[in-house]
Amino acid sequence: MNEHCVFKKNPDSGQRDYGPAELFGYGFTRDKFFSSQEIIVKEIPTRYFVEELVHGRLILFRLNTDFFLLDSDKKIERLFITRTTIHANDRDYVKTRDNYIELLSQKMNDCPDIKSRIANTTLTERSLTLLIEKYNDCGGSVKSLSFKRTGPG
Repeated sequence: MNEHCVFKKNPDSGQRDYGPAELFGYGFTRDKFFSSQEIIVKEIPTRYFVEELVHGRLILFRLNTDFFLLDSDKKIERLFITRTTIHANDRDYVKTRDNYIELLSQKMNDCPDIKSRIANTTLTERSLTLLIEKYNDCGGSVKSLSFKRTGPG
């Protein structure tokens, strides 16, 4: 799904497949936008079409079920949670670390209005979209562009 797009000039013309190395991106009017990004998967850099959710000082995008941030230095980082199972007293315990909260705090430390919102952000499309939109609008120099509706639901 994220490795090519099929384009037809009109309903009667032949189709042409484009890969992420051939296009900057593609989208649909008032709907989704996909950009070409190089993601490291199992230590191998691979180019994919990723769904951009928010575009601005920070870019939020998704590849399958994973969320990523692209910053102004063109550094791409995955947002994730680490779960570790610990065995103690004849029981298993799951320890959770919200790595994405730490990363968001680092990337957004130049906007004091956002700090209290970061801790309450969940690793979901809606929650991340709302936070990144708010951050991108902080400071006012670059306006945030969202490709997802953030209304109820």
